[in-house]
Amino acid sequence: MSLVEGEQPKLAPLTEVGNGAVQEKQLEYFNEIISKVNDLFKGELTDSDRPVYVNNVIKGKLLNSEILMKQAANNSKELFAASPELKQEILNAIIDAFDAHSAMSNQALNSEEVQRG
Repeated sequence: MSLVEGEQPKLAPLTEVGNGAVQEKQLEYFNEIISKVNDLFKGELTDSDRPVYVNNVIKGKLLNSEILMKQAANNSKELFAASPELKQEILNAIIDAFDAHSAMSNQALNSEEVQRG
């Protein structure tokens, strides 16, 4: 289908399947991070507790940080990792997650309605 009249160049069909190298590299990096996190946390935690806490809870809180979003967009990984605000934002995320989970756990423990739900 042409938007203008006349002969239009046609796209050549795909001849090769992608190799997925970028996705595999990201997965490898993610697995390395999870392994390091697993080594940090001790105690009676399951293998699913650790990555859920870091990848879903803490990461979600950090993604809400406008400071970190601006720094990540405007700096290399090395400069971003050296940011003095990064440590404070991680601590803020941990505190926020603790407060939210404590509030939710208290509601779940003290409310028949929440337990039924």
